[in-house]
Amino acid sequence: MVDPCRGTGESYHPSVFHEPLLPAARLAGPHQNTDPLVFGDRFLYTNCRMGIRLLGGIPSGSLILFGRSAVVNDEPSFALDTCVVVDHRNDRITTESGEARPWGEDLLTDMVIAPLRSGAAPQKATTIHHYVGRRYTPGMDSPYSFFPAVLHQESPEGFARPVLEPTGLLADLINPNLRMSVRTRVFGDPGAVRDIWQHVVDRVTEAGCVLGVHAAPPVRGEA
Repeated sequence: MVDPCRGTGESYHPSVFHEPLLPAARLAGPHQNTDPLVFGDRFLYTNCRMGIRLLGGIPSGSLILFGRSAVVNDEPSFALDTCVVVDHRNDRITTESGEARPWGEDLLTDMVIAPLRSGAAPQKATTIHHYVGRRYTPGMDSPYSFFPAVLHQESPEGFARPVLEPTGLLADLINPNLRMSVRTRVFGDPGAVRDIWQHVVDRVTEAGCVLGVHAAPPVRGEA
């Protein structure tokens, strides 16, 4: 995982690296969750900006672009972190402060639910949906979830996140001037989503990245 920094020239590089490690036991006090969750055998979108009404009922096949506001050549831009294609929505999750939950059995619990509970107000429960991203399978010809990636041996010091411009197919979907905001659009033609997905894929590969479809679970600390 990386923290963004101010872009210089035409690039957008991370400034801080975080090694993905899971503690052997539940942490005390509030701590940060991971969303979307790309580790393990599935992409999960669970809580980021989920309080917005339009995100409460995302249909199967929807395309979600997660990114950060970057500054390149002193101009705001949108740097892509993760592309999630919704496969289905799972049942709601209730996050309540102080609730006992097994530790070390499930990434969703350890990396999302437990951290969300850690910051919850006492006796106040929050109920959320979570969406499962469509997984890549060899030979598939439909959009799937991915994250921009570069082989470590080719770029050991990190790599610039692909920048998506609010032009063409993305003109009404991306606004680099908005921080911590959401834009949505409904298409009557399912083919439109596929065209946008392919456009994003093309921009990612043109930036020298590959499509990451699986990230190994973080290493757990010793008990």
